[in-house]
Amino acid sequence: MTDDLARRAVACKHWHWTPGMRSEIRTRTRRAAYRWLAQPTDGRCYGIVAIVEDKHGRPCRNVATLQPGPDDLPDLDDEATLGCLLGLVRLARLDPYWLPTCLDWEGGMAWVIEAPSRKRQTRHESYAAVLVAALEAAE
Repeated sequence: MTDDLARRAVACKHWHWTPGMRSEIRTRTRRAAYRWLAQPTDGRCYGIVAIVEDKHGRPCRNVATLQPGPDDLPDLDDEATLGCLLGLVRLARLDPYWLPTCLDWEGGMAWVIEAPSRKRQTRHESYAAVLVAALEAAE
């Protein structure tokens, strides 16, 4: 579920890698985790990253220049990445104060994009899911 959600986020029109985000790549040929230090700014889309986990899953602290590929996905379990995603949503919605609303109801907790109202709203099971849905809706 998290990979599908991360792929939806990266596919959004307003998506871009920002400093602080943690990305992961787990394919048959590549495996690593990065913390973005500087977002891609040149025409080739290279950014500066700290490699935080090597291909063997061991922690490391190397700095490198990286071009994000199609298999690089944001780590939506990482609080800093969620904070960056919230920033992207606020920019896309042109609302610097926007926050999703958490509902407490009989079935448990759920997140919605807009404040509760009488009209039907889609409930999301996690903070990450409502942020991705809000980024998609901003298009």
